Amino acid sequence: MRNSKWLVVGFLVCLFSSSVSAASKSISDTEIRSVAEPILDRILMAYKTNDYQLYSKDFDVALKNYLTKEIFLKYDADLEGSIGHCQNRQYLGFLRQNEKTIILWKAEFDKTTYDVLIKLEIVKKDERYEVTRLWFE
Repeated sequence: MRNSKWLVVGFLVCLFSSSVSAASKSISDTEIRSVAEPILDRILMAYKTNDYQLYSKDFDVALKNYLTKEIFLKYDADLEGSIGHCQNRQYLGFLRQNEKTIILWKAEFDKTTYDVLIKLEIVKKDERYEVTRLWFE
């Protein structure tokens, strides 16, 4: 039941977000990691500390408008209650899909024995990468 809740959350985030620019086809795996790892670090730290400003720092306007502070606090409590906090993660790679880049990690959380797939979708807008979608599956 809790897993399906996070799938619904992921679906809703997808539904209310939009991609705004093209990802460069020439960007390397190393470059993607150098952009994505600090973004995910901030998101995971924000979940741990209940810090909405840190959590939404890299979000695009649509995602920020959808994932308000109130929604974040609810998701934070749900995530903490169901899977806990991230203990470690392993970068798996990335996919380019039209304008967006989806980065994948396999993660271990402290309240579950199964692996959690973290997906972070980013687009480049005005020389800055922004998060357009985020999933914990």
